[in-house]
Amino acid sequence: MNLFVEYGQWIVLVISVFAIAFLASVDSELRLRGYILTATARFLGGLIFVFTDLWALAIANTIYVVISIRGYQNNKNFKRSNNVMWEYWCKAIGEKAYDDNNKADRVAMLRTGWVVLHIFACLAIIANAIANHGWGLVGL
Repeated sequence: MNLFVEYGQWIVLVISVFAIAFLASVDSELRLRGYILTATARFLGGLIFVFTDLWALAIANTIYVVISIRGYQNNKNFKRSNNVMWEYWCKAIGEKAYDDNNKADRVAMLRTGWVVLHIFACLAIIANAIANHGWGLVGL
């Protein structure tokens, strides 16, 4: 029994680290795996807590298992096309750079940053012109 608890806790830790890494991914398939790994790690952790008579922690882990399974179910049917405005914006800033949606989204975010930089540069130029030449420059 002690051997189970001693080695089991390390197995749960390793599974939890992989689960966190997968949940932080932008790839929806990896995120789904993260939910499954989280549920698995919490279930195994709950078993360890049951064997060590730590019932409150076993119940807490059971709640985590339910939350992880619900997260999996809620994200399983998620489609990237839910954000229509993002799709319009991506079309407005240029053609799709890659067939892979994750790579294409990264390029679109870089292009968005470039557009925002240009807007701020234009505003700075206008503010500088007004500061040096007054409001008469713009007709006020």
